[in-house]
Amino acid sequence: MKLYPYQERGADFLAHTQRAYLADVPGLGKTAQAIHAVMAIQGETGSFLSILVVCPAVAIPVWQAEWEKWWPAARCPKIMSYAKLALCPNCALVKYDLVILDEAHYTKSPKAKRTRAALAVAARADRAWLLSGTPMPNNPSELYTIFKALWPLRIPDGIETAHQWMDHFCKWYQADYGPRVTGAKNTEELVRMLDGGTREVWNPLMLRRRLKDVGLQLPPLRLHVVPLPADADFAGELESLIEEEGIETPTVRRLLGTHKAGRIAKLVGDEMLSPIVLMYHHKDTGRELRAKLIVRGWRCYGFDGSHTSPQRAAEVRRFQTDPKGPKCMIVQQQAGGTAITLTAAAEIILVEPDWSPGVNAQAIKRVHRIGSDRPVRARVFSVQGSLDEAIMETLVRKIGMEQEVFSHVV
Repeated sequence: MKLYPYQERGADFLAHTQRAYLADVPGLGKTAQAIHAVMAIQGETGSFLSILVVCPAVAIPVWQAEWEKWWPAARCPKIMSYAKLALCPNCALVKYDLVILDEAHYTKSPKAKRTRAALAVAARADRAWLLSGTPMPNNPSELYTIFKALWPLRIPDGIETAHQWMDHFCKWYQADYGPRVTGAKNTEELVRMLDGGTREVWNPLMLRRRLKDVGLQLPPLRLHVVPLPADADFAGELESLIEEEGIETPTVRRLLGTHKAGRIAKLVGDEMLSPIVLMYHHKDTGRELRAKLIVRGWRCYGFDGSHTSPQRAAEVRRFQTDPKGPKCMIVQQQAGGTAITLTAAAEIILVEPDWSPGVNAQAIKRVHRIGSDRPVRARVFSVQGSLDEAIMETLVRKIGMEQEVFSHVV
């Protein structure tokens, strides 16, 4: 086993940067780069590092397997989920030589317990490395927490709160349910803060590479937004519910997802493109997908947020290795949209896409990543004239903000 040249550069970047953010796009092997950076440090110093890895629960078995693969002679470090860390106040008081925050965008909300706990233990450590392919899932306001905790000296003068940060770097207005960001501003200043170009003593804190930057030849990825004609009966029923009961957006999304599930399951069953990954948001949608495909003779694997880490790892392993078909992986996107590998499939459908483009990109990269050996097709089905179209418009706007900020960070 050997790292790619770009991974060697990433490992070197981490090893020589005390507070670093490795933000390679999903699927480029950030875990392996972090492990090799630890190997390099311990090789130079000759001393054992006390290490804490904080990651989503689904990623714990992944870290254990990767550590065993790349460095079997070394003891696996302590690995803890964000949720468990948030429930253990004393854990954040422990001082480590190195803290690794995997999927570091989990720390984007200033008020969240997991944000406060994870960034507190990272700030206390001698070294802190953040890993995420989506460092800004929605807009620049989500970078405030990590700067405040790990790089406070890089924050522009006059910005002392999350609200002031948002006001400086975001175009926004006050909507009924809180601030709504519509665009980014002062992006050149933010890029300089990340890239280390504002003061001579600063070094770059972020390294971000895309596929085209590293020369990695993955099979082609095709992304299609497929319109679904609105079902007249369903549309009428939904409109009546909104008028009579005043149901809100989350309920509309749930009803829409369940409605799409039956139609998508029929399509998948007719196409027989096995193996395939189906990602959903609401549990009702997942149950509908599973029921419809089992009836048609499909072998269905999957999990949601209620399953334990070992259960999730077992389902992934079964899907990856089961030679029989037709088979599908039906997984809740919040629970399985990061950290896992589903390269047995070359087809993925986002039944209920997230409002965040970064979250959707992460989900698609479970299939299109190192280890993919066939062209991958990702599809999003959008019911015409429904909330789906508003989600698509929001995704386009957020993708524009992300490109504006990160297209110049290398």
